[in-house]
Amino acid sequence: MVKRKAVKTSYKEWLSEEKLNQIKSWKGEGISHEQLAERIGINRTTLYSWISKYPEIAQAVKEGQERTVQYIENALMRKINGYTLHDTKRYKTTDKDGNVVERIEVTEKEVGPDTTAIIFALKTKDPERWNEKITMEHSGRVDSTVNHYANLTEDELKKLAGYE
Repeated sequence: MVKRKAVKTSYKEWLSEEKLNQIKSWKGEGISHEQLAERIGINRTTLYSWISKYPEIAQAVKEGQERTVQYIENALMRKINGYTLHDTKRYKTTDKDGNVVERIEVTEKEVGPDTTAIIFALKTKDPERWNEKITMEHSGRVDSTVNHYANLTEDELKKLAGYE
């Protein structure tokens, strides 16, 4: 078996506008840092090092992530508002003269707002009003040293323990 010599990827080649745009594009697809490092040809630790040392790379990663967030927000808004699905089907048939005729059928389906998406958005955007967490205050004393068996006789304790 022949061992291949690892090709060292230099950060310098990834500082070009073309390569930075490639990073933005990949991160815009929603890939993880680990997947990005793999595509670049480096390990994850090296990627984190590049992000902390080279602002151009950090900015490209950030802009790509912002694209992903924007895409997700748009999809969420679509589910909150509801939308219309358009479906086009093409059929080939023959007419009475034997000619091949293409028939196009377009249907529309209304998809109503998604209650789960609405609840998620409300809890995220206004947690003070829409969070289900209940806060409880206790002003009394909490005694954790209560001995529930203190008033029992020795015979009663043995009976509870299963010795009688």
